Amino acid sequence: MRIIAPIPRNERRQMKKFIHKTWDKDYVRRLMALLMLHEGQTVSYIARTLHCSRSSVHRWINWLTLYGLEGLKSLPRGRPARWNLAPIFSLLSFLLSHSPQDFDCLRSRWSIELITQIINELLGLSLYNIFIYNSLSFIIMKKKLLKRRLKLCKKRPLFPLEQPCGLFKRVYILRISILTII
Repeated sequence: MRIIAPIPRNERRQMKKFIHKTWDKDYVRRLMALLMLHEGQTVSYIARTLHCSRSSVHRWINWLTLYGLEGLKSLPRGRPARWNLAPIFSLLSFLLSHSPQDFDCLRSRWSIELITQIINELLGLSLYNIFIYNSLSFIIMKKKLLKRRLKLCKKRPLFPLEQPCGLFKRVYILRISILTII
């Protein structure tokens, strides 16, 4: 009795092509298991050959039937980022360009606690002081790094500034615009 429906020839060719081209060894194991299943091998034999459990082989079969070949690809490793930091960075730079008195605070200087309090009020979030501290440290480090790189580019430019072209022009304009924003 067949566990999966017969895989069409062009899809099998595509699977073999992916096996040879990809660097992801887990993806290769999944594709090999499904090709072996198509050839008529048992799940137990496939599990022994590929050094995996039978439940993994069944899971891969399920992924193929539900999502096709795209469902067999590996997800990126590591924990995904919890926050999209771009709006917070722009808000931090906006806050630092104004004084605290513009936001009806009695203080004349910014502190981490004050910035955290204002961001939490404006966005309805519950951020902690350490998050703002780390974000500001990241912005300052990035700014110093960009300034250092811009100094190096001014000393030995990538192209003559009179005739910038293509990608280098866009990179140079991007560097200057980032420095003016930060």
